[in-house]
Amino acid sequence: MIKYISKILKDNYPLYNRYSEDVDQGFKQPCFFIRKINGSGKRLMGRKFELNSLYSVQFFPDEENEKAKCIEIENSFYSLFETVNGIHSSNMDSVILDNVLTFTFSLDYTVNIKQEDVENMEIINIKY
Repeated sequence: MIKYISKILKDNYPLYNRYSEDVDQGFKQPCFFIRKINGSGKRLMGRKFELNSLYSVQFFPDEENEKAKCIEIENSFYSLFETVNGIHSSNMDSVILDNVLTFTFSLDYTVNIKQEDVENMEIINIKY
């Protein structure tokens, strides 16, 4: 899903860098950090599972008009991330702290997980 989130950001903010892994130092602002915060799943029936993943997109503005740019990006994210790869988002939330926007949202979807082909074991006759 991170690649789909990154594509949405690239399509709408092509001049901003996007990162999905920790960068110790030297990242170029303005930029976005994309992270999967957590995930959970439960079996529905057979090989069908319901999965839930929480994602975070942080926006680090450049030095100019930091707060205003965070608010502008924040307002756009609600419509940009309404769906990701055809999956409707839920639990959208945002906070601007120290002039950094953190936007979180959940993606809930079902998948069929293919069972690996397993060879049958041989029958062994044991005599006592």
